[in-house]
Amino acid sequence: MNFFHKPLLALLLMLVAATAYSAQSADSAAPVPVHSDTWRTFENLFNTIRQAEQERESMRGQLRTAKSDAERERVRGEIDVLDANIDSLRLAWELWATGGVDLQLFYPKKEQKFDWREEMQSAFEPIVVEIKRLTERPRKMERQRSEQSFYQQRLAAADAALKNIGVLKSSAPSAELRSAFGVLESRWRTRYDEYKNQLALINLQLEELSAP
Repeated sequence: MNFFHKPLLALLLMLVAATAYSAQSADSAAPVPVHSDTWRTFENLFNTIRQAEQERESMRGQLRTAKSDAERERVRGEIDVLDANIDSLRLAWELWATGGVDLQLFYPKKEQKFDWREEMQSAFEPIVVEIKRLTERPRKMERQRSEQSFYQQRLAAADAALKNIGVLKSSAPSAELRSAFGVLESRWRTRYDEYKNQLALINLQLEELSAP
């Protein structure tokens, strides 16, 4: 049995986004209680994810016992679809649980391509080296300020996510949901601590660079 259909998934994502927006807009000092109908909706989402994971384990068992290449190919295709659906539903779950935090902030950015022309102008190399020496400190400070802004933004988002997860965990109507929120809270706590430590290091480096 396949638990996923595109219209259902789209509806869940829109519902999660709407709920997350309401949670994010609420006063953090007096969070709006989650309506019982909303809890039921997201209990269904939680159960859907769990059922899909069970189905995936079953399909992996079928893959191990497949009798032909054609059967193995078919089962692999079904597992790939399940993987994608589970990832999408987990993303929807996390979006709601964090109060609509922009999760794209936490995706790794692609590294910029190295421009060899900038570094390989051998005819002007002595001039380039001297210019770099004279501007090294300002360039380092600019780079550190950029990183400072990067981590400040993500630290604030992680803090908001933790607060929202904490509210939901404390008011969750079932032990299973509280446990799920606890796992998510632990992951976001690790992320928060990592950004906090990185920001403290960058602030220290900026202080050293700013010293006369």
